Amino acid sequence: MNKATCAGLFCSAICLSPGVEAQSVAASDSGGLQEIIVTATRSESKAQETPIAMTALTGNTMREARISDVDRLALSVPGLSFGDELGEAHIAIRGIGSDAVNPGADPRVAYYQDGIYVGRPTAQLGGFFDLDRVEVLKGPQGTLYGRNATAGAISIISHGPTSDTTGYAELSYGNYNETKFRSPDIAPLENVRFCAVMTL
Repeated sequence: MNKATCAGLFCSAICLSPGVEAQSVAASDSGGLQEIIVTATRSESKAQETPIAMTALTGNTMREARISDVDRLALSVPGLSFGDELGEAHIAIRGIGSDAVNPGADPRVAYYQDGIYVGRPTAQLGGFFDLDRVEVLKGPQGTLYGRNATAGAISIISHGPTSDTTGYAELSYGNYNETKFRSPDIAPLENVRFCAVMTL
């Protein structure tokens, strides 16, 4: 290695060092890891203290990553894959999933929406809206989630009622003049909860 190459590498290392330091400072300023409370074991616990191989994503993280359905979720969760055949969802975890195409076939990944089992693959194609978090449990979960959890389970948890009025609005514009507006409004329990999704 000649002197010019050594000098170039040395200068590159010096130039890159402040950027790396700035990134580490920015990460520490952001507060580090966010604590997520999950219900994977049917009781509340911290995600890092739950003895299950799982991935948990908060609603805010999913909105920032534009995760709006299981198809996009599979791009962000290791070991999760998704396919759509003949209008039915084919979800697999760690390579284990259903390959049957008949409408009455049971899946190998249990899919739960707010604690309610969604057994038909066609119903699993719906989009996500106003979620608190999503939990993807990997490996057999038959003890807690029934016989159709051979590969694992996906648990979708929506925002619950709160004592304060909260909400947000999203407006997006896409190809072919597609316009979408989302605005969930969560009011105190004694009032009515209103959610709206419109596609113009």
